[in-house]
Amino acid sequence: MFARGTAWVVFVLFDEDRTLTEMRRMRPSTLLRLVNERGGWHRSGREKGKQHKLPIESVF
Repeated sequence: MFARGTAWVVFVLFDEDRTLTEMRRMRPSTLLRLVNERGGWHRSGREKGKQHKLPIESVF
């Protein structure tokens, strides 16, 4: 059973035919650790703040 009020981030990978191939759920703290290991958040070049592009190998 999962804790109530716990937030999760879900990454979904589709193939070229839009068929679901993989899905991974992780805690925001895990995602933050992955981003920080790669230098942190960077300016996105857009009005909506910062972003970080993670290599697919780090997620799946």
